[in-house]
Amino acid sequence: MKKLSKKQIIIIIVSVILVLSLIGAIADRTKKAESTTNSTEATSIEPTYKTTTEPTTEPTTIPATEPTTIPATEPTTIPATEPTTIPATEPTTIPATEPTTIPATEPTTVPATEPAEQGTKITVENLTTPIDAGKEATLTIKGKPNTEYRISVYYSSGASKADGLENKTTDSNGFLSWTWKVGAKTKSGTYRIVISGDNEKLTTYFKVN
Repeated sequence: MKKLSKKQIIIIIVSVILVLSLIGAIADRTKKAESTTNSTEATSIEPTYKTTTEPTTEPTTIPATEPTTIPATEPTTIPATEPTTIPATEPTTIPATEPTTIPATEPTTVPATEPAEQGTKITVENLTTPIDAGKEATLTIKGKPNTEYRISVYYSSGASKADGLENKTTDSNGFLSWTWKVGAKTKSGTYRIVISGDNEKLTTYFKVN
């Protein structure tokens, strides 16, 4: 519901008072008229004319209400909080680690296969090198077809007697392979291998880690 303004309220109150006053005046006039009629009928047949003066209702003055003064509230002052100073942490110095120098490993030089005697046809096709002690090594050569060849592997202790180093014959294409186990206690180093057969000789080398 819409709230009425002060002015509207005053107008409504004045209107109600005027209406009530008017109703009261009409009621008084009606009573007087009835009283006059009864009196006339009793005393005289002639009509008596009476002028009724309606009282003028004075306007009701409603004193204006004094405006209510609401004292202004004093502003509340909130004291400023002092800033909290957080002490700076000292930087942690991590000492630099000295670079680790890895000594370069010296390149292992395996002597090249010594050239065979003039006119020989022996060539090394495959050789396991370098190899770890305790592992199996393989040497494949190509020589004259269907020709027997002998192999000798020399360690620091002398010629090896390992299984697989017996004499063998090349196939129809001249290929031949030997496979043997390097001793587990063989010291690191470069060792010599000699292949011979059909009056030909070839020397090569392999490395044991």
